[in-house]
Amino acid sequence: MKTIISILLITFANSAFTQTGYDHIGKFKNGKAFVSRDGQIGIIDENGKEIVPLKYDCIMKFKHGKALVSKDGHCGYINESGTEIIKVKYEYIGKFKHGKALVTVDGRQGIIDEKGNEIVKVTE
Repeated sequence: MKTIISILLITFANSAFTQTGYDHIGKFKNGKAFVSRDGQIGIIDENGKEIVPLKYDCIMKFKHGKALVSKDGHCGYINESGTEIIKVKYEYIGKFKHGKALVTVDGRQGIIDEKGNEIVKVTE
C-alpha cells in the first residue's frame, strides 16, 4: 500500500511539474521562487505569476531589496518587483559600500550609486 501511494505521489508531482512549463522550480521563500527554462532564469510568486521574466542567465539572492542579475556577460540589479534598477550593461559591479560600487565597462572603470547613477563616469 505504501508503495502504491508513493508511486501516485511521485506521478502527481511529476505531472504538476511538467504542466508548469519550467525545467526547474526552486523552493518558495517569502512568497517567491526561482524558475528556469532553457537556461534562462526568472522568479514567480505563489500563484505562478512571473514577477521576473525568464530572461536572465543568473539571479542572485535578494539583499536589501535588490538582486544582482546577469545576461550575456553583463550584470545589473533588479528590485523585488522585477524592475531593473541598474541596467544590465556592466561587465562587473563590485559590492556596494556606503551606497557606492565600482563598475567596469569594456575594461574601463567608474563608480555608481544604488540607483545606477554614475557618480564617477566610466572613463573613455
